[in-house]
Amino acid sequence: MEVALEHLVEVANHLAQPGPLDANLQAVTDTALSLLGADHASIRVCDASAQLRSVARSGVGSGSPAPEFRKGQGIIGWAVQQGEP
Repeated sequence: MEVALEHLVEVANHLAQPGPLDANLQAVTDTALSLLGADHASIRVCDASAQLRSVARSGVGSGSPAPEFRKGQGIIGWAVQQGEP
């Protein structure tokens, strides 16, 4: 639990500093990987055309192009369309 709190404080301090949004979101995905022990983390946003764009990715596959999803397409698109995790 203490290590998790240290990670959360570290990312909160990073987010409190002025800087580019991409770098801040990357810090969030990096922290998610370390806290959850996952192999991949990503943050996606829905643009004006209802396309889900990857804005930060960490872990497995983050070096290759991100797959694109549309609202309502696949599990990610369904979650966006339904407004539920």
